[in-house]
Parts: sequence; structure tokens; C-alpha cells
Amino acid sequence: MSQKERAPIAADFSDIPLPPEGPADHAPASGKAAPEPDDVAVLDFLDAQSQQTTVVLDHPFRWSGREVREVTVKMPSFSDVVRVYETAKKDDEGKVALIEFYAAMSGLPASVLRAMPFDDSEKVTAACIPFLPRDLRASVSS
Repeated sequence: MSQKERAPIAADFSDIPLPPEGPADHAPASGKAAPEPDDVAVLDFLDAQSQQTTVVLDHPFRWSGREVREVTVKMPSFSDVVRVYETAKKDDEGKVALIEFYAAMSGLPASVLRAMPFDDSEKVTAACIPFLPRDLRASVSS
């Protein structure tokens, strides 16, 4: 080898970013830590039945490997409402479609509610209205 080949590399390595500390398989993909799940208490309501209702379908169906003969609609918690506002698609005015709330309250995706026969989807959404947050309930009745 010649002297030129053995000479140290003259370069400034300070501009080269270093990998994140810790094991490579634990590094977050976006460079940000995953958000912690919200801490939500489990409450033992004194009248739990007043916070839900069951709708018997006129046209039961099979979806995702199970028979759906009835839909239980539940009053959303504050955390449920926040999650819908944070995750649901919004229109040009920044508003969330009511069907996103109906989906959260019924446990069925909005796409399933849209696919149901009108009479059954109308029964399910009508059952949801009394459980909507006050401001949304007012907008439905007006």
C-alpha cells in the first residue's frame, strides 16, 4: 500500500446524524414517541340500563363472521366523544358527520350502518339521538 492509501480520511463527521439511542427494533417509526392511551376510569353506574338501548333489526344480517340480529346503542363517554372528534373524517367546515357518532355508539362501523336497509338504519340512528351530546342532539332536532 502506498502512503496515500494509508492516510487518514480528512472529513468532518459532525454533520452525520447518529442513530437513535436504544435498540433499533424499539425506535418509533416517526421519530416521535407513541402517545400514551388516555387514563379512563371504569365507573359502576347506578342505573346502567338507562345508558343503553337495544334495537331489534327487521332485516338481520351476517357481517364479519357473525350474525347481527340486534344492535345495542350505548351512551358515549366523554372519552368516546373526544376520540370521534379526533379520529373521524371532517368536512370542509371541520365538522364530523353524525354517522361517525352513531358508529361509535352502536359498535358498528359507519360503512355497515350505511349498508343496512333504510328502516333498520333509521331505527338505530333514532335510538342514538337521545344519547348524543347535548349540542349535537340540538342540531338534529332543528
